[in-house]
Amino acid sequence: MRVTKGRRHHRERDKSEHQRHPRGKTHVLLDFHSEGQHTLEAPKRPRHSIRRRLSAQGVANVDPSPKPGQHDGEIHEARVNHLSSLPFPAPAIIRFEGPVAFDVVDMREFLGMQRVTDTTWRFHVTDRLITPGQFLFGGCGLAAGVTALEEASGRPTIYAAAHYLSFAPFESDVDVVVDLAVQGHRVTQARATASVDGREVLTVNAALGTGELASPTPWLLMPDVPAPEDCRKRQMPSRYDNSIFNYVETRIALGRSFDELDGTSGSPISALWVRVPSHLEPSAATLAIFGDFVAGGASQPLGQNTMGRSLDNTIRIATLVPTEWVLVETHMHALSGGFAQGTGYLWSRDGVLLGTASQSMSSKFWDPPAK
Repeated sequence: MRVTKGRRHHRERDKSEHQRHPRGKTHVLLDFHSEGQHTLEAPKRPRHSIRRRLSAQGVANVDPSPKPGQHDGEIHEARVNHLSSLPFPAPAIIRFEGPVAFDVVDMREFLGMQRVTDTTWRFHVTDRLITPGQFLFGGCGLAAGVTALEEASGRPTIYAAAHYLSFAPFESDVDVVVDLAVQGHRVTQARATASVDGREVLTVNAALGTGELASPTPWLLMPDVPAPEDCRKRQMPSRYDNSIFNYVETRIALGRSFDELDGTSGSPISALWVRVPSHLEPSAATLAIFGDFVAGGASQPLGQNTMGRSLDNTIRIATLVPTEWVLVETHMHALSGGFAQGTGYLWSRDGVLLGTASQSMSSKFWDPPAK
């Protein structure tokens, strides 16, 4: 697998995968293998770049030794930003044992999208597209809108924002209708409307296109976290079975596992390594799915497993480069009146900022806290 150095892409964004991806096809290669066998291993990231990179702005290193009552890998939000250096102990490598086997497909095929007319696409809500609540995963809905919009416009996504109006239940058929409202010299402003049996379930507004100006150096740096091979696999509770979480591997780079959520408050900053085994070349549609993992971020500061149902979801694309693993760095900003908000920074394994995701969500505990 080819992984291009991040700084070159920051200097030459107009030559990046995002700017020159083939028109009419959204790229993501998905290859699922049972028995935990990998046909493609992610490239090894140099240890010094993962564990020992110093802050570009002189931020003090965090003491690696856990304090009393502090969980492994947990830090206080006031002592970390994108430029911090976080040395961690390296847990043993845990191999993913996928429950399904799939041929290599692109995102359009993974979603099951079929073009019905010049402006209409349709897909069936299967178990790999749903939440544990048995309805369409919000990120998959945004991904479907992005896929249709990119194919209709022939341009890559700059940003796309979904507004969720209702649920698309398991086994339903979803129609996605595209309207290219304004087609400029460089930018297309467009919308996609998704409906089930004539009932509108979500809308996606987006800008698609290309430009030339790019920053010569990165404005943000990925936090120093262990490589995915050195992180614990996130063990999902049984209620997450038969959903999209059976098709995505996640490992804990920063934060607590489900069984460590003991009711004590924690940091609003967490991070997960995410991939679809065993090969992935990110697209805007892929990042739309991964970005929706922000909805679960409220569990970390609250210290208890929460259910987050997205009200909206926005993805902004920076630079797309090939990478098997994507780091979803989640910052939760607020929770008030039952509604939370947060942002996710989406990084390649080599530290290239692929994009950002943000959303508002309705939050509640899966299990009521003990009194």
